[in-house]
Amino acid sequence: MSQLTRADLKGMAPDAIAQAQADGRLNALLGRQVTAGQALDAIERGQAQEAAVSEEAAAQPASQAADGQLTREDLAGMSADAIVQAQADGRLNAVLGR
Repeated sequence: MSQLTRADLKGMAPDAIAQAQADGRLNALLGRQVTAGQALDAIERGQAQEAAVSEEAAAQPASQAADGQLTREDLAGMSADAIVQAQADGRLNAVLGR
């Protein structure tokens, strides 16, 4: 979930700005702290178009998670930035059912 700046907003349509706010992409600009849960929710919303989370991956216990993969329990103690980085690194694939 990349945060937008004032410069980013200058070229955006009002409906795109409203969507960015709904997605939490204006939180830094508005001085709001993003929680780990909000970051994960935003990631999952973005992935909903690509694939549904598989029941097997969601039910997989942390002790059996794929090598290097994070679990929902792991995410609970992480910052939003760390979750976004984990997604970029491919460490949320099991949680996202990929």
